[in-house]
Amino acid sequence: TAVVTLPLNEAEQLRGSIAATATDKYGNVSAKATDSGKVIVVDTISPAMAVEYSEASNQVGTTLYYGNDKSGKAEITFKVTEANFFAEDVVVKVSKNGATAYAVTPAWTDVDADTHIGSYTISGDGHYIVSVEYKDRSNNKMASYTSDMITIDTIKPVINVAYQNNMKIDTLKDNDGNSRDYFDKTQTAVVTITEHNFNPKEVDFQIVGKDVAGENRNVNDLISMSEWRSDGDAHVITITYSGDANYTFDVDYSDLAKNAAEDYAADHFTIDGVTLNKGILIQHGTDV
Repeated sequence: TAVVTLPLNEAEQLRGSIAATATDKYGNVSAKATDSGKVIVVDTISPAMAVEYSEASNQVGTTLYYGNDKSGKAEITFKVTEANFFAEDVVVKVSKNGATAYAVTPAWTDVDADTHIGSYTISGDGHYIVSVEYKDRSNNKMASYTSDMITIDTIKPVINVAYQNNMKIDTLKDNDGNSRDYFDKTQTAVVTITEHNFNPKEVDFQIVGKDVAGENRNVNDLISMSEWRSDGDAHVITITYSGDANYTFDVDYSDLAKNAAEDYAADHFTIDGVTLNKGILIQHGTDV
């Protein structure tokens, strides 16, 4: 009876079969004995993995955003280094919007004996977390992986502006050919942007106030703006126009996934609260 111990040292990996012959002292050789097709694997090295993502539309902090410019898809590549690899042992799960994670199956390709590439595509609007667990068949466990947030957003923001003062005095063409509504009292505009992935700092207001001679006035002296108020995906700000001026209002917005709202047609209106006082001027005894 003989005992053979494998491997020669801890760092080695072995994959193969056992076969043996015996030779007596007279040179007689036995038939070769095998282990009936069994494969012996000695593997002391844990699998390793690197994860790569397709280019995102935007990244804020650690969150990756994929919008319409990326076809609303995030392509994920898992690169696993493991000599004794079986794709079915890699457990990849995806959680959407905080719900219970579900298992997915990447498409695997063997680059060489030690390198294996898995590809998976996430699509459909939502917030995703990807996790990976893997233990090879020698019970060597890979360090578990959990992604940062991956957000798919293909819905354009919607901009709505509602004016509260409906007491229009007149509508006239201005010098630039724009139809301009005239009001004799303060105008208030309620701006609502409907968007799930909203950043108020990205809202681009373009508000211009000019005097009757067409010279720009300091808009900050003419208007006031409230803080943003949010209710779910609806985000509201109120703009109060209290100073007399010829106003032009425009606004642009792109969400965190860089989806741009439809172009907003600029508004043109005038606030003129000055009342003409009629009276009699006495000059040198003459009524004027």
